[in-house]
Amino acid sequence: MSMIRTNQRKNTGRRDSGTCLNEEDNANTPWASSCVVATQTYSQRPITYHDINVTSSDKDRTISSAQCVLAGLYLPQPYDHDRDSDIAAPVIPVHVINKNNDVWIMFKKNCPRYAKELDNVRELKYNETVSQGMGPVYDYLTKYTGQNINTLSNVNRVLTALLIQREQGYPPPAWTQSPQYPLQQIEYIGALSFYVRAYSKVQQRLAGGPLVTKIIDSMLDKRNGSLSPDYKMMLFSGHDTTVSIILHTLGYDKLVKPDFGSSILFELHCINNQFYVKVFFKPSGFSNQMIPVRFPECHLATMCTLDEFKKTHEHLRISIDQWIHECRDGLTGINNGYVKK
Repeated sequence: MSMIRTNQRKNTGRRDSGTCLNEEDNANTPWASSCVVATQTYSQRPITYHDINVTSSDKDRTISSAQCVLAGLYLPQPYDHDRDSDIAAPVIPVHVINKNNDVWIMFKKNCPRYAKELDNVRELKYNETVSQGMGPVYDYLTKYTGQNINTLSNVNRVLTALLIQREQGYPPPAWTQSPQYPLQQIEYIGALSFYVRAYSKVQQRLAGGPLVTKIIDSMLDKRNGSLSPDYKMMLFSGHDTTVSIILHTLGYDKLVKPDFGSSILFELHCINNQFYVKVFFKPSGFSNQMIPVRFPECHLATMCTLDEFKKTHEHLRISIDQWIHECRDGLTGINNGYVKK
């Protein structure tokens, strides 16, 4: 999910906006408690729909999750501030992107160039795991699940099913308790199944570029006073794949399997009339851990100026017309090969 939020801070400057990209693939509300804190901090006046723009993929679970976040962020207010009156929740629309047109959140709009690149990278990384001695992992899971487990994605699906089973209080299968159970290798392959979605420069531009472009453009408009409506927050309710693609597109080089409620937050600060960007990765909705995402190209350790942030990610910025052309006809001005590791 993504949000841009604003509040005034005395002396140390003004936090003009922060953007948060959130993965919420279940209908539970691990975000709710943090949203209440945000309400207490940021909501100093009645909320209107002009304060926030909420966009979701077209899955019921992400729409419901966006509504849960809004319920925690914007608490119901009594009519006319009359404590004896009925309580009404603010009406905040959730905009939904049709799956077949989605280049921002689910990345399901047809892009042959990306699909081909993804297949190539998946094959490359699968072969690497086999060459590293992990071939028996696929055989082990095939034997005990009764399914043909022969891809990175297959392994991740098994891992996710076991996680859900554990969280719902069901006992784990006996074969997961064996000393031969290769848990670390399974977790590695599961995280690798996300990493391959934004591994190459081509993938980063086509899958992560549209949303990164939207976020940067919104921050530039906020600085220039041309953001209309003048939102305080923009939220994108998406999936674990959304979080991993954007995270790796930004250059985060660690393997990540996003947990429920994980998110990426982009904050725009105005300090002494200079605009700065901070980015944080929140790996789980069940903890308050926030990991700063650092950019070596920026001259400060913990944040970039907005201009530095724009320059660092200029190669990712892409219009919809460019996206359509590059998906169909190939890329111009960019090396089609894999990112060198």
